[in-house]
Amino acid sequence: MVRIAQLSDFHLLEPDHARRRGVRAWRLKFLSAHRALDAARRVRHARAALAAARATDPDHVVLTGDLTEDGIPAQFEVLADLLHESGIAPSRITLVPGNHDAIEGADGWGDALRGPLKAFAPTSAAGEEVVVGGVSIVPVDTSVHQHWVFSSGRMAPSHARAVESAVARGRAANRAVALVQHHPVMPYANLAMQWVDGMHGHRRARTLLHDEAHVQVIHGHIHRASQRSLVHERSPQVFSAPAVVDGDATVRVYALRGGALQAA
Repeated sequence: MVRIAQLSDFHLLEPDHARRRGVRAWRLKFLSAHRALDAARRVRHARAALAAARATDPDHVVLTGDLTEDGIPAQFEVLADLLHESGIAPSRITLVPGNHDAIEGADGWGDALRGPLKAFAPTSAAGEEVVVGGVSIVPVDTSVHQHWVFSSGRMAPSHARAVESAVARGRAANRAVALVQHHPVMPYANLAMQWVDGMHGHRRARTLLHDEAHVQVIHGHIHRASQRSLVHERSPQVFSAPAVVDGDATVRVYALRGGALQAA
């Protein structure tokens, strides 16, 4: 039986963040307005979460974005150190970026995958499936480089086409397909919140889920565990996990049963 462990929203800081000055210091205070700027504590939470994920004996581990607080290179280095320290083989880890990971620069995530996170790049390339038993794991990049007061996401049309191709391959091979991304596909009822914090272009993704019963989404961003169905009486297709930065009970495990992932 295939088992996939999910961790999300680490919001890691660089150890010397207190040395920041000017706009970059104010940016960090704004982004961490509701949690302590304690780099060591966040590392402890991340380390404990990775150990808990490993203890579930998963076939694969997915990290669903906002892995850093504002995407500076030093924070990606902290993440890389924790991942290597975890003892989980890079080939069994898939990473996707969140809105926080794209704040510093439009190329920050790509630079990280070419740099400190290079070992995880083969299983984290956007739109490229990772086959684990009867499941195709497809990393989806919804991150957008934007002003730090916004936290919305978007799947670029070219990327959406790659995802749709991966879904078609999964259907042909009779595999479940797990789209792993940061932003949820379910829109906010409040249009202003949707614009600021939601996923733009969500209709295309929701249509895909509606039409393809073998497709599911594993996401972060909302800092809580949830599961939703898009079609009445169909098994849940959209799952999320709590935020690692917030502390306890942050690992969510899914098992493949009857051709679909279910929360264990």
